[in-house]
Parts: sequence; structure tokens; C-alpha cells
Amino acid sequence: MRDQESWLEMYLRHTERLESPTQFHRWTAIAICGLLLGRRIWLSKEGAYGVFPGQIMVCLVADSSMLRKSTAIRMGLALLDAVRERVPGAVNRLVDRTSPQAMLHDLTPRDETGEPVPEADACACIIADELGAFFSSESFMETIATHVTTLNDAKTGLWNQETLAFAPFHYRMRFMGSGETILRNPCIGILGGTTPTGLARELPQQAKAGGFLARMLPVYAADTDRAPNAMLDPNPKGPPKLATELVEGMVRMRKLHGLVQVTEKARGHYEDWYTEYNRTNPGRRLSSALHAVTGYYGRKQDHVLRVAMILAAMDWYVKKNERGKLRLWIARDHIEQSLKYLAEIERDSDRAFGQLDRGQPGSLESRLSRMLAARYAKYRTQVKRQWLERGYLVKRLHEQTGGTAKAAHVDQALAQLIEVGQVTVRGEFKGERCFRWHSQGGLLRYARENQEIHTEEGDEDQ
Repeated sequence: MRDQESWLEMYLRHTERLESPTQFHRWTAIAICGLLLGRRIWLSKEGAYGVFPGQIMVCLVADSSMLRKSTAIRMGLALLDAVRERVPGAVNRLVDRTSPQAMLHDLTPRDETGEPVPEADACACIIADELGAFFSSESFMETIATHVTTLNDAKTGLWNQETLAFAPFHYRMRFMGSGETILRNPCIGILGGTTPTGLARELPQQAKAGGFLARMLPVYAADTDRAPNAMLDPNPKGPPKLATELVEGMVRMRKLHGLVQVTEKARGHYEDWYTEYNRTNPGRRLSSALHAVTGYYGRKQDHVLRVAMILAAMDWYVKKNERGKLRLWIARDHIEQSLKYLAEIERDSDRAFGQLDRGQPGSLESRLSRMLAARYAKYRTQVKRQWLERGYLVKRLHEQTGGTAKAAHVDQALAQLIEVGQVTVRGEFKGERCFRWHSQGGLLRYARENQEIHTEEGDEDQ
């Protein structure tokens, strides 16, 4: 596919003397390039919606003071800062501590005088080596995760077949006591770091529900493949111009613009994978905390394409169209690499998210899943009795957690389970919303496996 060293390979050489795992440096590189590309390039999912590199959300996860995850993040940030000096406005980084109102204000691109730049996309990134410090649990900060989740979706206007582009989308938000904020084509990406305990305890409840974690790629490591390095050499070995070449490569990547094309081999490989993935995955995904807690597998197809786009940009796999404009192409190798890198982080995802199931109310999704699955297994031939009322669920969870689970926590947990497809909801029944385990394919097996263990007294009648 290519004869020269890719940008990613150069970056790994640039960081090879650092103790952090290679996987941390690889995903840091992928993240910073995705944040740099933003919404400048895109893939069209048949005009239904777009996939953009800037949507990537990567979080390095390791125990506190282990494996130098902050060092890995700061190496990537140093390159982004160098690009910002070369190309003012190339990357809009949000400040570490902010409020929802200030965050939306800072998303608006502005010129040197502070005035909004007309027709400029509101793309920004969050880079925080301690993610819990940005998504504070303080009351006035709790809604930030909800805004980030919405903005990360990078919604678009209608697809134009002639221009091969989406019409602009305008996001409107009004806060009490202030005017309306209008953002053109907003998008937020993340490169962060935390610990398994931090994921469970430091993030606000809004960050653990509503799809935020499904959009985030958790890169967990318990040890490193690198040799120890006391880092006392003031002039380490290696090409002296390597950092400069990396910055120049990033400046060149930023010149890319427009629809990303996919080669026939890449398209065929991706379609074959997607067909097989949907045929075999529904049953096994249930055993993974990555899906049960976050719903990751429902969005994996877009993660694959997003990472493949970034890898193609790193390889500078471009061709000129009939008008002489550069067009980025995704080759089969990029799809294969993307699947390989995602598979690596999926294997350890349970260790990254494992403690989310231990907290009070972090375990509500798991408790609700078991309760509803047991109910379904017991009454699967009696449709009416499969449903449980919201009030009953709130009462049971309140009792089970010693009073720490409030109605709002239960509602958020139910919303998350509905989003990932584990629970269905129906409207009014005896004056209240009712919920039922989603009985499809492998879910029936899961419900039967949990029938004896999780059926509790008092479930028979309401």
C-alpha cells in the first residue's frame, strides 16, 4: 500500500524510550490526529449521517501512578500545541475547568478581536490527563457530560449528492439568564486518562449513562512492553528532526478536506466483517462489561470507520480527483488495522470498566438487567407479567442499595439500558411506564442463565 514510513510509525519511534505501553502511545497518536482533522473530512453513511475523525474519544486507563499515562498524553499534546503555533486556530482546545455555559461559548471559533468567525465549524477537543477533573461531580458541572455526548454526535444537515457534502447543522442552546448560543457544525473529541476507580467514582452519573461511555474507547493496561527508563539523558538517541517531521506531517494532514473514499477491497472487507459481526455478536456481547455498561458494540461499526480514516490520513493515502483536489482513501489495510487495534482494547475492557458495577448507583444497570432478565425468564410465556412498573423498580433498587439509589438514578440507568437495546419500554400501564427485558436471540439464553440466581422474593406479584 505504501513504501515509506507512516506517521504512526514515526510517532512510535518518537516515543520509544518512554516507559508507557506502546498501546498508550498508539492511541494517543490516533486521538490527536483525529482531533486535528475534526470535521474537515468525513464518511457518508449513505447520506443518513456522517462519520468524522474529530468524534473520537480515547481514554487511557491504568492504576494511579502506574504506566505513565499522563506522560503519554502530554507527548501528544506537545505536538498539538506545536501545530497550533504553526497554524493559529488549527485546534480549539477547551480549558481544563469550565462550566456548561463557558464551554459552549468557547466552542465558537473567534478571531483575534474575540468576534465569532462567520461560517466556521465549532470543533473543539478536551485533553485531560485526569478525566475526573474535567467532568467534575460538582452540581453546576454535572450536565457537561450530557452536552459533550450530544456534541460528539456531530450532527449534520441534509446530504447533497452533487457536492458530496452535508448541509450545515446548527445547534441551539439557551441557558437561564443568558441569550441563545448557536453553534455551526459542532463536534467535541476527547483524549483523557483515568483509573478504573476514577471511571466508577469520579465521573458524574450523567457521564455513566445516556451513551457517553459508549462513545469512548477505553485503552486499559496493567503492565508495559517497554523497558524501564530513568530519563536522565538530556540528549537521547534518535533523529533530531523527528519531532519537526511529525509536526509537518500534522500540518499536511490538516490540508485534507471533503468526502473520504473507500477502495473496493476495503469496502468488501468491511461489509463482510459487518455481516459476520451482526450474525455472531448479539449472544457474546452480553457477557462483556464493555457492552452491558456502555453499549459499545452498538457503535463499533462507526468506531472502525473513524479509526480507519485516521490511519489513512497518517499514511497520507491520497489521490487527486479530476479537479486536482486531494481526496483521502481508505484501503483494506486500514480497515484491518482498525479492527485489530479495537480488538486489543476490547480484550481488557472489563478490567477498565469492572468497578463501574460495584458502586452505588454505578451498579444500577447491572441490578436492573438481572431483575428484568429473571422476570422475563420466569414469565416468558405470559407477556403481560413480563413487564415491571417504574415505581416498583425504583422501590426495589432503593431498598437494595440502602437508600442511595434515587428515582433519578434509576431513570438514568433505565435510559442507558434502553439505548443499548437490553430493555424495552411501553407507555402507560396502570398509570405508569413499564419496562421489560428485550427478548431477542442470545438475550433469551442470558435470561435463562440468570433465572435461578437473580430471581428474588416479591417479584411474583405487584
